[in-house]
Amino acid sequence: ANPQTRTYRAKFSGIPNTWRLGMTAQLSLVQAGQPAIAAVLPATSLIQRQSDQPFVWLVTAKGQVVAKPVQVLHYHQNTVSVLGLSDGDQVVSVGGQKLDASMSVRAIVRRGELGMEQQP
Repeated sequence: ANPQTRTYRAKFSGIPNTWRLGMTAQLSLVQAGQPAIAAVLPATSLIQRQSDQPFVWLVTAKGQVVAKPVQVLHYHQNTVSVLGLSDGDQVVSVGGQKLDASMSVRAIVRRGELGMEQQP
């Protein structure tokens, strides 16, 4: 890594035709054979207590909450991009800082404000 810019030099093969010289990109490296699916969540979904790994609360079919560790890719103004969620996971987006694993919740599914379409 370059100590001044904290960046790495990388070489790629099979670069898409849509990439142009001088473009910037955000790169996520994953272990071979495992897909990397980034989820963009409201920033209020992310919980981090002291030195613990960041996590989100998932809502189970029985209304229980389960802490799911995630890897933060990028912080945006009102959102956060994370790895570690599966398609269909229901994530608590408001009030997560007041929850603990012994609590149960009732999920209220709303039309997403992040461009996601959700059905009640």
